[in-house]
Amino acid sequence: MPDYGSPPSPQDLQFQHAEPVAEAGAASGSSARTCVACKQPVGNTYFHAQGQVVCPLCAQRIQTGQQAPPALSLMRAALYGGVAALGGCTLYALVAIVLRWHPQLGNFLAYVIAVATGYFMHSRWSFKDHGAQRTHGTKLRFAVVSVISYALNSLWVWLLFTHLQFGRAAPIPPMLFITPAVTFILNRQWVFR
Repeated sequence: MPDYGSPPSPQDLQFQHAEPVAEAGAASGSSARTCVACKQPVGNTYFHAQGQVVCPLCAQRIQTGQQAPPALSLMRAALYGGVAALGGCTLYALVAIVLRWHPQLGNFLAYVIAVATGYFMHSRWSFKDHGAQRTHGTKLRFAVVSVISYALNSLWVWLLFTHLQFGRAAPIPPMLFITPAVTFILNRQWVFR
């Protein structure tokens, strides 16, 4: 009996359409088949994905997950990314410019807030139509990208404020435009693939 533990990733699935020929006394055999994804009984028409039975609805969902996401997904990601970057820059400005605390502290606080909301927003909203099932690997890749974003913003603060002494507001433009662009590309192409 095949192992129905964790399903294979959508990239590894090969679909074969199967319509069994009715045999004498085999009417009850088709009702015994269940979809490996939704666990519902399948009728006479079903698919094989990696040798396992998949109902037509689940096969369509898996194939949709392999396709490029709709433009709406990109707009959602840009909207959330823009709001998150603006919120982070606002918090940075509050800490670094208004309160006159060290800019790296403002950068760190903005990072903590972004990480606290980022995975939830991107996986449930921004990239919900893009990629496969969310796994521990997805969370690990998201953590790596979030550390990269923090390192980039730390670089802007160090380079523009500490090293070049351009002032406390100088890191805001790259924090607002460059870091979000890099994290968007990494999230889209690597984290939520």
